[in-house]
Amino acid sequence: MIRTPDQRVRVFVSSTLGELAAEREAVSAAIRQLRLTPVLFELGARPYPPRDLYRAYLEQSDVFVGIYAGSYGWAGPGMEVSGLEDEYRLSAGKPRLIYTKKTARREPRLTTLLEAIRAEGVVSYRQFTDAGELGALVADDLALLLTERFGSPPAVQVLQTVSDPLLGWTTVAGRQYYVRQFRNMKGSVALDSIDGAALADYAAITGHLLAKGHARTSGASMIVGYVGSSDRLDIALARFARLYADQTEADHAALVKAADRGVVPVERGL
Repeated sequence: MIRTPDQRVRVFVSSTLGELAAEREAVSAAIRQLRLTPVLFELGARPYPPRDLYRAYLEQSDVFVGIYAGSYGWAGPGMEVSGLEDEYRLSAGKPRLIYTKKTARREPRLTTLLEAIRAEGVVSYRQFTDAGELGALVADDLALLLTERFGSPPAVQVLQTVSDPLLGWTTVAGRQYYVRQFRNMKGSVALDSIDGAALADYAAITGHLLAKGHARTSGASMIVGYVGSSDRLDIALARFARLYADQTEADHAALVKAADRGVVPVERGL
């Protein structure tokens, strides 16, 4: 996406007004800091009905930021939902960043809305305690979102520490092909000619590079929204890691036994 200087990415900010005034100001500042344009609907005398106005604002925006605390908001004449929920519905198809303020009391209809948003599992969903924390979260998430959705290289290219211009995909005769061409004359390690210490160093280096590459995988904000605030994924990953370690030890023990029986030829003392 290439924009002229007067067409910066527009970020629509949806929230109730009074209870989140400080948060709206902090989010606006964070958006401007990234050289983006905040779009906020404010009350006041206008020549158009409120819904027509915020619908037009949303249509011209690129990203939706929803901020929620305790109030569900006001439903206008002839509307079954509040403007707050209506804005969320109208934002379908745009990248969404959702933030909920930790509060002791929340109106039932807002609770229902937030539960529905969480159930979708396709938006970034985070909690905050005050305006300062929210501003920092929005700035970080927007920066990530920009690299993921607006003019970024494909995710597979992001994994490369050095970009490869011949990395990507193409379509030939109606069929899609994955194209991967590495640079010529690159070095390689002859694993059968190194000793045990060098092999350990090589494994450590390749493991570090692999971790670095996957740490740059695109979709961070989407992953945050999917994971949520519970510890279920943490527990599942820790359990998988323990089981994987147990399996690795069992496999190694089986290899040692096979070597002792002469089933697998080995060279000891390296």
